[in-house]
Amino acid sequence: MSATDDTAALLSQDVDQIHGVRITRGNARVEFERLGEGYFGDFDPDDPEDEELLRFETYRKDESGSWAPCRDGGYCTALPVATPLDGRQQALDMLMATLQGGIESDRVKHIAEMASWISPAWLSDGRLPFTKRD
Repeated sequence: MSATDDTAALLSQDVDQIHGVRITRGNARVEFERLGEGYFGDFDPDDPEDEELLRFETYRKDESGSWAPCRDGGYCTALPVATPLDGRQQALDMLMATLQGGIESDRVKHIAEMASWISPAWLSDGRLPFTKRD
């Protein structure tokens, strides 16, 4: 099976499940969405240098227990839509570890901007490059 066939298999298996991929801790939630974004704005399937990318959105539980989107808390990432489910789950865990305090205090914009650069290379390193090592 070629790399193209592998990507097609991933897309057929996992892409439709992206809206269900989320992580919740305390009063903070981060989830991936698929909005047709690519490296150069809207994803262009006819451009061999473009790739459809994941977007994350952040939510905070309000006093009534409802989830509300965080202001300026959603950004396109450098993670392809074809990222396997385990990679997306790892990315969400990394994003939550970085964003939870900002989400809960409703001050997430600047840290979310930095976290939006999350990429497959960051997953292999196991951390966001601007965070401290344990």
